[in-house]
Amino acid sequence: MMDGIRVQAERWEALAAANSCHLAIGHKGNKPVPVRVAEYGGFLYTVFATITGPYGGAVPPHVEAYRLVPPSLYAGETTLVYHDEKAIQSGRRKRGDKTGLIVAVNGKTMVCAQVVRFVLDLPGTRPLPLAEAKDYDARHRRSGWRALWFAGKEPKWFSLRGHPVAVYCDHKTLGNDHAVLLWKSNGQIRELPIAKDVILSPLEELTAYPGVPTPGAQLALF
Repeated sequence: MMDGIRVQAERWEALAAANSCHLAIGHKGNKPVPVRVAEYGGFLYTVFATITGPYGGAVPPHVEAYRLVPPSLYAGETTLVYHDEKAIQSGRRKRGDKTGLIVAVNGKTMVCAQVVRFVLDLPGTRPLPLAEAKDYDARHRRSGWRALWFAGKEPKWFSLRGHPVAVYCDHKTLGNDHAVLLWKSNGQIRELPIAKDVILSPLEELTAYPGVPTPGAQLALF
């Protein structure tokens, strides 16, 4: 398991949305880099690296975030340069390390003080009712990856910590299965791909206890 702080999907997505790479590319280094931020544990963070992929994969989705502090609370060396090739070549900075970088948050100066890895966990929201999940899935079968990879196919349904999971079998070209967990955030249904090695639970957990996580036997699907 990857080291880091595991955060529920809805909070992880907010952190991932704070990725500021596109704002920093081409920055001249004569003023603080403008960044997006997200709050966690009472601190503001900005992100310069996001790794995506299925939940439960060999390399789990995660973000490399930097805790931000006011300059008065930072004791180390600071810089305005997002990518300092000369400093990297001389060994004064490690490639990719943004510790000490001065940034601007809504016009306020802050410093990247400490890198923290946030690892994606399952949603902490109330599980989506199975009927609603099935309706959403059926409405999307003629578009996106469903139509491209699994044209004309219907999924098998399972559960993961009470959340409904649709499993599509026999990829049209590669022969792989594809599992996706359906969950709701801010009134919108969202999809979370699930790695093939993740153990899923029988559908009975969803039908017997709709919308409520319950313990039960587990089985591998792939």
